[in-house]
Amino acid sequence: MSIQARVASLNHTLTHLLQIPDTIPEPEADQLMSDLDVLTSQLSLTDPAIRQLHDLNGALALVLQLLDAAHTEKVDAEKVRCLLEPIRDRFELSTGELSRVLS
Repeated sequence: MSIQARVASLNHTLTHLLQIPDTIPEPEADQLMSDLDVLTSQLSLTDPAIRQLHDLNGALALVLQLLDAAHTEKVDAEKVRCLLEPIRDRFELSTGELSRVLS
C-alpha cells in the first residue's frame, strides 16, 4: 500500500473514531500513533530526492540555454552526451529513491 493510501486510510479511521467518544482502546491508539510516526519518517525521506530533482531541473535548464546559445553552430554529440549523462544518472537515482519511499 502506498504512503498516500496509508495516510488517507489512517486519516479516515482516526477521523471516524475520534467522533465517537471512548471508542479507541489504548493499544489501538498506540498502534495508530506508531503507524503515523512511521509514515512521517518515510515522508521525510522524500525531501532530499525532491531537492535533487529540483536541482536537476535547473541543470537541464542550463543545458538547454547552452544548446540554444550554440544553435547556429554544429554541436558535437559526444559533448552533449557528456553534459546529459550525469544528469540522467542523477534523475535515475532520485526517481528510484522516490519510488522506494512512495510505494
